[in-house]
Amino acid sequence: MPDDPYRAAIGRRRNEIETPALLVDLDVARRNISTMAGHMQRAGKHLRPHTKTHKTPQIARLQVEAGAIGVSTATAWEAVVMLEAGIDDILVANEVVGPGRIRALAEAARAHALLESGKAARGRIVLDIP
Repeated sequence: MPDDPYRAAIGRRRNEIETPALLVDLDVARRNISTMAGHMQRAGKHLRPHTKTHKTPQIARLQVEAGAIGVSTATAWEAVVMLEAGIDDILVANEVVGPGRIRALAEAARAHALLESGKAARGRIVLDIP
């Protein structure tokens, strides 16, 4: 992400980074993502990882690039963040309650061309609305 405010911290020593901060060994993360993708591919299954373990669109993007069909989020707000980062197949795993949350998802989907005249144009957001 070109406008990532944390990009300047990449390569710094741990004691030079403002906390709290998520520090990731990218080699290990990529290896783990690849291993999981390989397991799923060999099993003939699709993978939709939940973002609750990392809550970062950059890692979600690595998962999708490795073969995940999309991501799962816990909240509407997390889904909006993932959508704005270019992840366009999202399952919101919990009920989406309240007009503000539903409106935020609809506006984000429309802004990212997921909704076109009320029909999915590309990608999808799947919701459980009571």
